[in-house]
Amino acid sequence: MKKLFFAVLSALLGLIFAPARLCAQDVTVGDPVWFLPGDKPDKLPKLKEPLQVAFPDEMRGTAEISYGIIIWGFHTNGLLSKAEATDVRCQRAVEDKLSDLQVSGAKRNGRTVDTRVWIPVIFNPRSAAASESTSIPRLLAIAPVVILERPKNPIVRMRLSLDATGAIVAAKPETDVEEQSLNAIKESLKAWRFAPARKDGQPVSAELVVPVLCQLLLQPDASNGSFVRVLSRVAPIYPYAMRRSGTRGEVTMFFEVDTNGRAQNVVVKRSSDPAFNKPALKALSKWRFKPSMRDGKPVKTKVEQTIEFNSGGN
Repeated sequence: MKKLFFAVLSALLGLIFAPARLCAQDVTVGDPVWFLPGDKPDKLPKLKEPLQVAFPDEMRGTAEISYGIIIWGFHTNGLLSKAEATDVRCQRAVEDKLSDLQVSGAKRNGRTVDTRVWIPVIFNPRSAAASESTSIPRLLAIAPVVILERPKNPIVRMRLSLDATGAIVAAKPETDVEEQSLNAIKESLKAWRFAPARKDGQPVSAELVVPVLCQLLLQPDASNGSFVRVLSRVAPIYPYAMRRSGTRGEVTMFFEVDTNGRAQNVVVKRSSDPAFNKPALKALSKWRFKPSMRDGKPVKTKVEQTIEFNSGGN
């Protein structure tokens, strides 16, 4: 386990979560970062479309930086899509857009392979706006904090001292934190990047408090229950009205697998033809899943699944 931890940590710190797109007023969504240890595939996952995350209305007056991390994975017949954030309001904002998330699969030698990526979502307040002549530091890029054991405080408030280039020169915790978490935080902060604070248009040194999210390391396979797994499938019934055309169809749905392994709160994300939607939803209602596990207990997880239609097979 420790070998895996250090392999993953090394890979993560070597790949800073650099922002790729400015999506809403103060929200930046970065490109997916490969998370599995070992050789990278030939074709890395990418966002098919920019993810538009809105800055929460109830946080418009905040002066604190927040961020979230989307964890997206694919393993054989299992999918994982979830978000964690330093603020519950930011987490809700990201979760509200998970159904819009489109990630291309990783491929090696033309074949889709197991995938696990992290996608950063940074929430900078108005006081960090790049257009202002006087502003606090602006968070540009992060690296995750992964630890081996579940921490008492998964969110640690860190007081950071930054110089006039935006580099972190000192970091002290303002909340209780275990030694393993603090060490992991300090290692991660080496890869964080800030635009410096400014006064009258000139860069200056500054101090600020930033919440840091500590995440438990999950092994990158489905056997430990970190992924939802399909236990039984029911084939959809091909719409009778479309049998003459014989059109091949598919419906991609986004839903939540509850602790009993059933699909709940299903939303059609993409559909080749609306006529396929109803039979796809009916088929999915009969599917059974093995839910994700956390600390040995089943938990609700949001996932994505595509059901295909072929007139010859129905």
